[in-house]
Amino acid sequence: MNVIKMITTATLGVCLLLVSGCFKAELGTTIRPDGSIHERIEMGVDPALANMSPKLRKTFDSERKEFAESGYTIKDTGNNGFIAEKDTPNIKVLVESGAKLFNPEEADKGVKYRKGFFYDAYSFDLVLPKDETNSNSQQSNEMGDKILSSSQVHYSLNLPEPPIRTNSQDISNENKTLRWNLIENVMHGTPIPIQADFLIHHEKNIKLVQYLGIAFSVGALGLLGIGIYRRQIDGKPFLIAGGIACVAIAIAGAALYNDYTHPPVLTDADRIVSTSSK
Repeated sequence: MNVIKMITTATLGVCLLLVSGCFKAELGTTIRPDGSIHERIEMGVDPALANMSPKLRKTFDSERKEFAESGYTIKDTGNNGFIAEKDTPNIKVLVESGAKLFNPEEADKGVKYRKGFFYDAYSFDLVLPKDETNSNSQQSNEMGDKILSSSQVHYSLNLPEPPIRTNSQDISNENKTLRWNLIENVMHGTPIPIQADFLIHHEKNIKLVQYLGIAFSVGALGLLGIGIYRRQIDGKPFLIAGGIACVAIAIAGAALYNDYTHPPVLTDADRIVSTSSK
């Protein structure tokens, strides 16, 4: 974030006097049940700080312009703040578009995705890299440490279901909202890992299998019933057909249940990368 880079030692000193905090950035990614994605970025800088540094104000306005040029809808919130929002049809489009967060430069990092019948499997292993341009003077870093509690920079991942695994220590909304504090990254360039493995179930397909399973089971039991009822006449074929159907349904059911309860382990073959990297 270029805004943070513009906060010099002098402006950090002013920040110490601002009760409301000098800078706020809330970055959020919401993945909906249908796999579509909504990105929301809210940024604001204290008016006193912006007025003191015209260059900082210019940098802040430049970031707002960059978001607009990238297809975000911009809404001004006053007090030198704005909200940028953008919708993407799915994770594949988002990653392939070159979104920086989802295309980390580190090896073996990034987004893995596999589409399935019962659910789609996702694995986020992202990292905000160390930024050497954030290496300020010792005095600046000491002042930066003092305002960590007042400045707010977070990234939130909102999921339709609780994750299977995550390194987030700030979890809410029935374990479906994961949050990471990014202040150490924007102030000192400290790498921040963002990790989450999760599934998005296809409820229609799950119910379809359940209904078909019930229908086939009723049919197989019906054949057995007819065979038992007519066992003294011509019931043997019905008994055999019903027995075979029951065994087949049991085997198919066991296989489907095993597939449903054992999510796949995603590999490098499932990784999505920017189209410019292909």
